[in-house]
Amino acid sequence: MFDYTQYNGSLGFICLFIYILMLMKHWSVYTGRIYKSNNYKFVFICMLLYSVLGFLEWDTYHYYSLYEEMIKGYFPIHVEQIYFWLIKKLPHNYLIWRFCIWGLATALMILSAKRLKLNPSIFCFMAAALFVTRLTVSRSGLGLALMIYCSILLIQSIEKKKVIPILITLGGILLSSYFHSAMFVFIIGMLLAFLLPFNKKTILLSLLLFPFLYVSIMQFIGSLSSVLSLSNDQSSFITQYTDSEKIVSNTLGWIPIIIEKMAFFLLMLLLTKKMIYDNIPQTSAHRLIFNFSYIMIYLSFLFFEQSTSSWISSRTLHAATFGLVLCSSYCYANSENKKRTILEKIVLLMLILNSLWGQLYFIYKY
Repeated sequence: MFDYTQYNGSLGFICLFIYILMLMKHWSVYTGRIYKSNNYKFVFICMLLYSVLGFLEWDTYHYYSLYEEMIKGYFPIHVEQIYFWLIKKLPHNYLIWRFCIWGLATALMILSAKRLKLNPSIFCFMAAALFVTRLTVSRSGLGLALMIYCSILLIQSIEKKKVIPILITLGGILLSSYFHSAMFVFIIGMLLAFLLPFNKKTILLSLLLFPFLYVSIMQFIGSLSSVLSLSNDQSSFITQYTDSEKIVSNTLGWIPIIIEKMAFFLLMLLLTKKMIYDNIPQTSAHRLIFNFSYIMIYLSFLFFEQSTSSWISSRTLHAATFGLVLCSSYCYANSENKKRTILEKIVLLMLILNSLWGQLYFIYKY
C-alpha cells in the first residue's frame, strides 16, 4: 500500500495533518479554556494513525528493511526475540506488524491516562505538543508504555492492599523488559521513583549536585554506553542528533537544539513547581509518574554533550516523554478556566515548535 523502501516527505504530509488536527481541535487548552470530556476516541485514533503510519520518522523506514530480512528468516541480534516471533505469527504485512507494536503502545498510554483520570482534551493537546512524534520513534515505546501502565496499577493496588493485582502488575513490569534491551535501565529508574523521597530538599540537593556529577560522570559512561548503545538502523535519535550537528554549520543550525533543551527544561521546572512546591492535589500514582519523569530528564541533561554518550541522553529523554505527557496533562488541568501564565504558554509554544521543526525538516529534506 505504501512504499517504505525510501524516505518519503510527501507521505509525511499525512502525519503532519494528523498532528495539526490534534493541536487545533483542542487549541483552547493553550488559553486555559478547557472543556470537560471523557471521550478518548479522537486522541486514540489520531495517535494510532500517526504512530503506525510513521511517515515522518526515519526509524519507520529502517524497520521496514529489517522486517523484510526477518521475513526471510534472518534474525538481527539487536532485535528482541518477541518482535521476530510476531513476524512469524502475523500475516506478511508491515503495517499489521507495526499496528500490533505501536497500536498496543498507544492503547496502553490511553489506559494510563484513564487510570490517572486525565481530561482527554488536555491529553490530546499535550500528546501532540510533546509525545506523539516521540512515540513513533522506537520499538522500546511498547515496553515503556507497558511499564508505565503496570506501575500505575501497582501503586494503586498497593494502596488498596490487593495482593493478586500486585503480583500481576509486577509480572507486567518484568514482561516489559523483554521489549527492548535498555528497558531494565528504565525499570531501575521507575524503582528509584518509587523509593526515593521527592520533596523540596531532595530537589534542591539534586540541582546543587548536578555540576559535580556532570564533570565526573564520564568515568561511568563506558559501561552505560555498552548497555544503551544503538545500532544505526534503529536509532533515529542518533540520526536526528547527527543531522542537527551537520546543520550547525549554517546560521540557523543551533535553533532546534536550543528549543528542544529549553522546552524540556522549562517544562520540568513548571511541573516541579506545581507538584512539589505548590503541592497541587495529587495521588501517589501522579507523584510516581512525576518522579520517573524527573529522573529521566535529569539523566538526559546529565549525559547531554558528554563525549560518546549522546544516545544515552536521547534515549532517556525519549523515556521521559512517556511520563511527561501524563504528568503535564494533569498539571495543566489544574488551571482550568483560568488564564495561562506566561511560563505555561512559553513551554507549550516551545514544545510545539520543537515537534514541528523535526517534522517540517523531514518533509523539506525528502
